[in-house]
Amino acid sequence: MNQASQSFSKRIYELFSAMRFAVSLLTVLGIASIIGTVLKQNEPYANYVVEFGQFWFGFFETLGLYDVYHSVWFLAILLFLVAFTSLCIYRNSPLMLRELRTFHEHATENSLRNFSHQHEYALTGSVEETVKGLAGFLATRGFRHKVVAHRDGSRPSPPRLAAIKD
Repeated sequence: MNQASQSFSKRIYELFSAMRFAVSLLTVLGIASIIGTVLKQNEPYANYVVEFGQFWFGFFETLGLYDVYHSVWFLAILLFLVAFTSLCIYRNSPLMLRELRTFHEHATENSLRNFSHQHEYALTGSVEETVKGLAGFLATRGFRHKVVAHRDGSRPSPPRLAAIKD
């Protein structure tokens, strides 16, 4: 395989495995579903001729709009959506799993505060007792933990205790 065809196949793979492509297909599927919902499905053809006229009846019949959910193009969109979403998951899941297992040692206090699932507590005991209690709590639930210290050897105040699930 030469460089040009490899580059072309890589670009096609990246296009089809991109989340924006799957979202675009999902949008097209949504529009098709709206058409299938608004236009009465599986009615006798005489009703469609009376409602739309002979020209539009033939046009809509050619497009398969009288049975949208069983038409070839609708099923093809579903098939492509499943295939391209699977490619997207295949392409991105190693990165997501690696990110989940990564210990974010250099997270700033502001970035930690911006997480939607975070909470701050006031310490009631000494710092050492609190760190020891939290470490035990996390260890019993299967988390690895690390107390982060400053470069000069002192602990941050309050100390940051970061945990990651095994």
